[in-house]
Amino acid sequence: MDAQFQRAGFHEERVEECHGSILHLQCLKGCDLPPWSAAQTAVSVDVETLRAAEPLPACPRCGGLARPNILMFGDLGWDSSRANEQRERLAEWLEELGQRRARVVVLCLGAGTAIPSVRFHAERTARRLGGALIRINPRDTWVPTGQICLESGALAGLSAIEAALAQG
Repeated sequence: MDAQFQRAGFHEERVEECHGSILHLQCLKGCDLPPWSAAQTAVSVDVETLRAAEPLPACPRCGGLARPNILMFGDLGWDSSRANEQRERLAEWLEELGQRRARVVVLCLGAGTAIPSVRFHAERTARRLGGALIRINPRDTWVPTGQICLESGALAGLSAIEAALAQG
């Protein structure tokens, strides 16, 4: 949702954003235009009121107001089409890994328990592929039996894994 994977260099086609993306917009009127890139959209914020200043983002098809393509709590208007395509690509790749009987390690970084969808997905994937789950989280440390949790931040946890691999 926050585009951190893309900023870290992951190709757009290799990322699943199950709750949408701040880098994409959607039409509030629901005019059937699929979510589009927000790259050319700048929103100014009034520092006094902390509200967005005019002009607000608009749909290029109908001119209606646009919003971030992110799933909010109780959101019945979220356009999930982009996330659905990403989910399908991931499912195809995971199926391919399963058919090849690939040895899989699922890294779950910073996924908390307040909105556990990412945690559950990581656990299901590791279980389905017979792989290992390594969760890195400073607070929410529970993992299924036989799996690993590093009680730390993401950078420290990944650095510890890298150091352990370097030692052999």
